[in-house]
Amino acid sequence: MGERVVILGDAMIDEYVHVAVERISPEAPVPVMRELGRERRPGGAANVRMNFLALGVEAELIETDGRPRPKKTRFITKRGQQVARLDLEDCRPISKGLEGKLEMEISEMVADAFVISDYCKGVVTPTLAQCVIRRARELKVPCIVDSKHPDWHQFRGATVITPNHTEMTNAVNVDSNITYILETCGEYGANLHFESGEIKPIEAYRTQKVADVTGAGDTVLAAVTMKLLGTNASSYYMVEAAKYAMKAAAIAVSKQGTATVTREEIDNA
Repeated sequence: MGERVVILGDAMIDEYVHVAVERISPEAPVPVMRELGRERRPGGAANVRMNFLALGVEAELIETDGRPRPKKTRFITKRGQQVARLDLEDCRPISKGLEGKLEMEISEMVADAFVISDYCKGVVTPTLAQCVIRRARELKVPCIVDSKHPDWHQFRGATVITPNHTEMTNAVNVDSNITYILETCGEYGANLHFESGEIKPIEAYRTQKVADVTGAGDTVLAAVTMKLLGTNASSYYMVEAAKYAMKAAAIAVSKQGTATVTREEIDNA
């Protein structure tokens, strides 16, 4: 297709340690795990990028000069059940020097859409968020946001924000000149909120049973953005993008662990 997307966000590592749980420790009421193997997958904004690539869209992830990537280590049984998770991360905001360097880079970037994938690990500062949104507006292209941060004022002027139901409930400054809010509600589908106050329910797409919801929000973010590329992000295109994202998410959660979805999988579902 030739479209290009630029992503600002927290690149992470999702590590899966496959274990056998055969007994309870005599030292404490915790399972004793025997490691069977482990694997690593891109997580956070890195998984967003992988979702774009799976959909056939070129995606550039803005790098942060060697900043340690947060790592989530999940311990998974043979039946696919997660029994524990260990997070290693430094969530302090990036330095002012790095922020200024990235701000200059972003102000010169050209893309068909800009994406903010904010897991609140320190990369997405209010200054950089507004820099990305401003650049998208200069180029007259959409800016789509997915953030764990409850204060949406820093995302004012974005085209779309994609919270889940809990994030929507906890959000403040919701009225921040964001054109659309796509509130995902798991098995209940989604609610598409318009600036006018209108809310349009988006039906969930039914597919195989849910295996793992990890990374489903990344898939929604990529799918919505892809469907808005080359459009004027009118209400018609936004509704179609939301429906497409629900279909993509349903396929993603049928897979174990952090996963991507291809355009062929969506078209054939």
